Amino acid sequence: MSYKHTVDRILDLPWEDLERGHLFQLMILTAYTSSEFAESLRLALAIHPGHRGLIAMAQSKLMTNNICFKSYTQTNDHAAYLCHFLQRENLLERCDPRITEACDEYHRHVRMLSPHIRVMSIISREQEITEIFRRVLSSPLAEWKDQLYGPFDISSIVRSPSIQREASTGP
Repeated sequence: MSYKHTVDRILDLPWEDLERGHLFQLMILTAYTSSEFAESLRLALAIHPGHRGLIAMAQSKLMTNNICFKSYTQTNDHAAYLCHFLQRENLLERCDPRITEACDEYHRHVRMLSPHIRVMSIISREQEITEIFRRVLSSPLAEWKDQLYGPFDISSIVRSPSIQREASTGP
């Protein structure tokens, strides 16, 4: 089975039909996978330090000030941004321990992959994840505008003024 077939099967899942409890679990999974993504992206940059596409991706994902929400305005990785809100709301403590155990196991298994496989994985994930988030956000049960879900709603993220200027004036 090709990886694209697997991605298509994932995209075909009923993302917009998630229940509230599953949305909490998805938030935790998103934070964990964002952390692993950052780790894999740093590895990719170490292997391919001059690759313009990876450099551009890193500039928008790692140690960046391009997102803020309510009190969060730090320069940091996107993963740290998500983890900040999980910790503030004590979601990790309230989560079924099997979820965090599965996330830790995921990290262990990904770290066993070859560096080149990890590099390829970040590119395929970056290409497909936006559509999944759009569908999750369309869930009628998603209360993305409240304080808890807000940080995970891409449309609620306020870009920093410098990023807004760059976006409006171009490179």
